[in-house]
Amino acid sequence: MIQSGLKASALALSFLACASMLGHARPTEPRLMEMPVEELKQMYLDCDQLASASMLGFSMAIECSMVSEELLRRAFDGSFEQLMQWWRKARSQCDPATDCDS
Repeated sequence: MIQSGLKASALALSFLACASMLGHARPTEPRLMEMPVEELKQMYLDCDQLASASMLGFSMAIECSMVSEELLRRAFDGSFEQLMQWWRKARSQCDPATDCDS
């Protein structure tokens, strides 16, 4: 059970690291800049679920990266630590059979 939790955490952290690196390769799209923060949070959690279940394709990885960067900037004032704290709490409340609540 602990090993499974560690594996999920490792996958999520890998997603976050890749998303962060990819995010610097391309500017955020204007539609994400106009999107409400709650919607960005939901998209972020959806990306996290997808990345935990399978390998993301390149275009999906770029999309998730841009969501990650915009959420980091707008909701957490650039603090990766705050993002991670929110993510851990939100993920613990997530039911894999349904959408995650932000």
